[in-house]
Amino acid sequence: MTPKYLLNDKGKYLSFIGLLIIINLTVIALTDLETSRLTRLISIGTFFAYYLIKKELLNLWTVIAFLFLIGRDIFFQFYEEPWGYKSYLILGTLCYLTIVFERLPKISQINFKPGVVLITLILVAANTYTLYVIMNMSMVTYTFHDGVEPILLYVHGAAMMVLGVQAIAYNNKYNSNRSLLYIFFAFGF
Repeated sequence: MTPKYLLNDKGKYLSFIGLLIIINLTVIALTDLETSRLTRLISIGTFFAYYLIKKELLNLWTVIAFLFLIGRDIFFQFYEEPWGYKSYLILGTLCYLTIVFERLPKISQINFKPGVVLITLILVAANTYTLYVIMNMSMVTYTFHDGVEPILLYVHGAAMMVLGVQAIAYNNKYNSNRSLLYIFFAFGF
C-alpha cells in the first residue's frame, strides 16, 4: 500500500527531488569526475523537463534561468578548457542574476535597513578579498589563462552571494514553504 503523502503532487515532487539527490550523491561518491558532471547536467535537464510538464503557467524568468543552468552545465563538461571555464562562469552568473531580477519586485517590497545593505556589501567584499588572497597565496594550484578569468570568477561569486542574501531576505519577509524552497534553491545551485 502506498503512503498517502506519495500520492499527492507535493509528495511526488519531493520524491522526485530526493531521487535526484540520491542519484547525484551516489555518482559523486562512486564514479569519476566526468560521469559526475554528466549526471549533474542530466539532473538539471530532468528537473527542467519536470518543470515544463508540471507547471501550468510557465514563468519566463524561470525558463531563462533554467536555460542558463543547462548551458552552464554543458560548458561544465569542458571546464578545463579556457572557453569552457569562461562560459561556465558567464552562464552561471547570468542564471543567478536572472533569479535575482525575477524576485526583485517582491524584494523591493521589503524595507531594507541600511545595516542589511552594508552587511551584504561587506560580505561580498570580504569574500572577494578572501578569494583574491587564496588565489595569490598559491593555495589553489589553478592558473588563470588570462586576466578575464579572475574577474569572471569574482563576479560569479558576488552574484552567488547576492542571490543568497536575497533568498534569506525573501524568507525573512514571507516566511513560507515557498520562501524556504527559494533559499534551498539559491544555495543548491
